[in-house]
Amino acid sequence: MLEIKIPTKEELQHLKCFLEAKFGVAFTNSEVLESYYSLTHLGKAIYLFCKQQEVKNETS
Repeated sequence: MLEIKIPTKEELQHLKCFLEAKFGVAFTNSEVLESYYSLTHLGKAIYLFCKQQEVKNETS
């Protein structure tokens, strides 16, 4: 199972700068942390889906 690591302050600051530049909206620290975990879970779900599709294609 994939572990979700705790982000560093630098990672959160980098994400905050990216989101603010991309969307032109100021984000609070809690919103950035929530975004970090949401993106991490989404990435994990996409990874697991792709792995499942690989197995399905190998057995076909």
